[in-house]
Amino acid sequence: ALACVYTVVLIDMLGQALTLPVMPFYAQQLGARPHELGSIFAAFAITQVLSQAWMGWAGDRFGRRVVLIAAAVGPAIGFAVSAFSWSYYSLILARALHGLVSGC
Repeated sequence: ALACVYTVVLIDMLGQALTLPVMPFYAQQLGARPHELGSIFAAFAITQVLSQAWMGWAGDRFGRRVVLIAAAVGPAIGFAVSAFSWSYYSLILARALHGLVSGC
């Protein structure tokens, strides 16, 4: 069970590490100006911080397994929505979604 948790964390961190260097170029391609890049990263960070308490409550209420599955599937959806973003604002929304479900 612990190996499963480590694998989920590894995949999530690997996804973050791979998208971080590419994000400025991707945002520029979607029409973001250089000073707007911080809001893309902030959308993820702020929603992740805000969802940590909620994820803890959900883990107590529904069980840790359900929350861990959501924390594994949610970022995959967030990465997919980020990949198919059609504008700068949809990219911010995708990053916020990713941060919301990876708060545990």
